[in-house]
Amino acid sequence: MRHTSESTIIHKKYYVANWGSKRIGITAILFPPRTPPSLIWYFFLLVFLLNSQHLIAQNTSPDSSNFVKNFQDDFRADSMGNSQSNNEALEIAPLLDLEMSIRHYYNKEFYAQYAEWADDGKGRVWTYLPDVGFAFGLPTVTLSTRQIKQAKKMEKQRDQKLQSTLDMLTLKMNTDIQKLRVLYQKYEHNRQLLQEKMELLNIDFKIFDIYKEGYEKNEIEPLTYLQQKKTYIQSQNSIAEYTRNLKEELTDIYILSKYALPSMHLLDITSDDSHTDRKLDKKK
Repeated sequence: MRHTSESTIIHKKYYVANWGSKRIGITAILFPPRTPPSLIWYFFLLVFLLNSQHLIAQNTSPDSSNFVKNFQDDFRADSMGNSQSNNEALEIAPLLDLEMSIRHYYNKEFYAQYAEWADDGKGRVWTYLPDVGFAFGLPTVTLSTRQIKQAKKMEKQRDQKLQSTLDMLTLKMNTDIQKLRVLYQKYEHNRQLLQEKMELLNIDFKIFDIYKEGYEKNEIEPLTYLQQKKTYIQSQNSIAEYTRNLKEELTDIYILSKYALPSMHLLDITSDDSHTDRKLDKKK
């Protein structure tokens, strides 16, 4: 009996101790011990320092991810838009049209000078008629061979002047056409080189994109990345300058060929409108 009572007492003490430990655990979970204020301040200070380091690194880094993304997007937009616009701006008229423009210009210049020296034949017969007059009340008729020779000489000089003008303008026309052909061939060659340079720039951009991705993953040093970016931007600037030079060549070709000249006219001096300026001056 005594043994049984002792074992019962031991079991009761065990259950009480077990229940007490569970109660302490529940109490520790529901009501944790108070944290010292110093630990709380240290925790907030650590969070502040970590956040500050992140902001400093983001603001002072050689190239943030947003900048790289914007740079990449801008290049894609420029390479698509500018490439198409440049191709349209660098398109040149057919060579035959430019040559015909030169020929048309010199034809107009020749006819402008032809009007000064041309002879329509009217009144030519009067040159070979004798002079009729009166001398001391008597009619006189004189015919001089010198007068006929002078008329023939003037006709010959007029024909020579027209032929000389025609030959001179023809020589200028052929010279300009030959120069045009050389410049046209050079321009086409340079425009083909521009296409090749654009393909190389596209490859450089892909290389730069790989460097950028490695830089974002901290696999490439900032100095290496910046050097690659500098090389890429220099390639862009070189192509931009090359494109400007091509546009200047195109302008020179159009100036040489007198292409698409305006068809404006001067005031006709034989019309009534030619006196408008003089009328306005009188009113003043």
